[in-house]
Amino acid sequence: TQAYLVPLGIGAVLKTTWATFRAQPKQFIVIGGTTSALLVLLSVLSVVPLLENVQTAIFAMDFESLIMSLPLLVGGIAVVCSLVEIVGSVMISGVADGVGRGVRRGYPELLQRGLRAVPKAIIWVLLASAASALLTAVFGAWLKTVVESTIDSDIRAATTSLLLGTLAMLFGSLVLSVAVYLFTVRLFLLCPIYYLEEASGLAALKRAWSLSKGASPRILLTLLIVSFAVGLASQVCTFPIMLVGVNSYSSVTELLLQNLGMVIFVLLAIFVLDAISRMALSIASVVFYHDQIRLGKPAQ
Repeated sequence: TQAYLVPLGIGAVLKTTWATFRAQPKQFIVIGGTTSALLVLLSVLSVVPLLENVQTAIFAMDFESLIMSLPLLVGGIAVVCSLVEIVGSVMISGVADGVGRGVRRGYPELLQRGLRAVPKAIIWVLLASAASALLTAVFGAWLKTVVESTIDSDIRAATTSLLLGTLAMLFGSLVLSVAVYLFTVRLFLLCPIYYLEEASGLAALKRAWSLSKGASPRILLTLLIVSFAVGLASQVCTFPIMLVGVNSYSSVTELLLQNLGMVIFVLLAIFVLDAISRMALSIASVVFYHDQIRLGKPAQ
């Protein structure tokens, strides 16, 4: 009995994740690939106009409109992308759970369950997006102060603003990164809970927070392993586009069109790596969920 109640180690979690994927690769690839393709498409359609607006506003010195519009755009993009991610992750959770039970679930059932998770998750998605919008507004206000001080030849004020802003951003980024990883770890089991327990709103958040207790170090290590591997591969794949001289182009659109082959390669690399990461972490979340249930935290 004592041996049975020993939590799965990282090696066992990763091995089970891989075995689960191999048992039903087609469904995992279809759902993970579709989700990642939608996210890449949404990013391209939203980020390019976003960068164009930022460039235009900076050249025109129209910081007021930038500060007003940029947070709304960033917040809106974050909401849509987050909801797409949730639907895809819940669907992958359904496939992974089916593999463990020896059941093959069809795409209509999986999509229906994924869409049913949207209203359950909308509250915390809106809160997270509002936080992103707020940070964007703060960044815009800081940029406005720095640029206007430089134009007014107040180099001392500009330097002070730049240094204080940089330190504040570094500190804020550190605090935000710790908070994001904390919530990511403690809410790692949220999508399996949406699928298997159909909890909603605050109840689902409390359940995920409670169920991950005791598994947090293993979940964190799993996240770090997958993030490091995917991040390293992403840096290698995106390095060529970093060599392009941005200042030699009049607009973001011109830069992309003149380097279309390289851009397509980078987008394909991002698509593949995002799909791999999404499938691995979503399957691992189901493995952790069932392991925690096995250790004495029954489903609700």
